[in-house]
Amino acid sequence: SKSSGKGAEVRAKAFAAELKAKQLMEEEEKRKQELEKQLELEKNVAMAKEIAERAKLEAEERRKVQQAKDEWMRLRAEAEILENEEDNPESLSNRLRDFENETNDKEQPPTVHQQSPLKIITEKSAPVKKLPSGNSVPSIYVQPSSNNLPRLKLTTFDGDSLKWPDWSSMFKSMVGDANISLNAKMQHLQNSVTGKAKTSIEGYGYSGDSYNKAMSELESRFGKPSLVIKATLGKLRTFNRLQDNDPESVRSYSDVVSTTVWTLSRFGYVSDLNAEANLSFVNEKGSEAS
Repeated sequence: SKSSGKGAEVRAKAFAAELKAKQLMEEEEKRKQELEKQLELEKNVAMAKEIAERAKLEAEERRKVQQAKDEWMRLRAEAEILENEEDNPESLSNRLRDFENETNDKEQPPTVHQQSPLKIITEKSAPVKKLPSGNSVPSIYVQPSSNNLPRLKLTTFDGDSLKWPDWSSMFKSMVGDANISLNAKMQHLQNSVTGKAKTSIEGYGYSGDSYNKAMSELESRFGKPSLVIKATLGKLRTFNRLQDNDPESVRSYSDVVSTTVWTLSRFGYVSDLNAEANLSFVNEKGSEAS
């Protein structure tokens, strides 16, 4: 009986040892699996970092390539401009020289009668040329050479829709219609914009292939008739109060009204031109100086 009791005790201890061994083996297996997961995670993180670093290097290489390409396009366009200056007397260089020697003489402001700005505009009329009489000898008009004309200076465009009509018209005349390559036109375009306008087309670089797209982008962003009209009416409505006995302020306001009428007529916004609210505003403004 004693031996059988000891045998049972030993079997119990063996069973307990077996359970403990299995528990330790399971814990070891769990630790092993967790370690493998951690190693896999670290491997994925390292791989992701490597991919990100590689993408960064590739982006930097692409930027350098694009920068080199833009510089090449710019230099090629500059070379073409210099060649045009040597070979073509009607080149862009000569056209840009048209108005550079402007005199700084300013006209004395004319005497302005205090009357409604609308009346000032409607009373403007074109000068009438007198025909020569039968006994008189008609004078001969001699076309001055381009070298005798004042020199044109191309202004920059900063994204102000109010300035778009004048700037776009001048740029088209001096650059867009010039007998030069698209690369040269694109270089002049990039050099003729600042601020918001520069930001909107800066990504097009200096390639002539993008010239028409860049011009369309500028017109879409800043030159739509609705945008120009909005800016024009905004300037009209924010004009400072007219001062009594101040002909200069009346003349300035008259110029703003005249520009507004011309702009609305040019873009076909006749309904806005004849709108009662706008006409009433102009009349009320004009009566301030009465």
